[in-house]
Amino acid sequence: MRILVVEDHPAVAQTSSALLREVYGHEVECSSTAAGAFEAALRFCPDLILVDLNLPDADGYSLARRLRSEAGFDATRLVALSGWGGLIDTHAVDESGFDAWFRKPMDFEELPRVRRRR
Repeated sequence: MRILVVEDHPAVAQTSSALLREVYGHEVECSSTAAGAFEAALRFCPDLILVDLNLPDADGYSLARRLRSEAGFDATRLVALSGWGGLIDTHAVDESGFDAWFRKPMDFEELPRVRRRR
């Protein structure tokens, strides 16, 4: 699976990417900003995008809305991630086009079960 990790904390991004590549065998790219993630998504064409909700240049909700407005991302699964688990606005997650949300650290065993909600 092609996975884009959108995470601004370098250690979390590095650890997540290494696990997804080395343990689970996925093809992975990373971005630390919403703007960079959007460009990477256009170029990389991921099957799934893991999005930290708290990014330095925009929140993950606005990134999800922007991705969902692009024609090429209808089948792409979007997963919201937050280290502030109790503060996830589930209504905003649904409204912005995410398919699922998890608290960090995410159990990557859950990824195959994430389905696209339409």
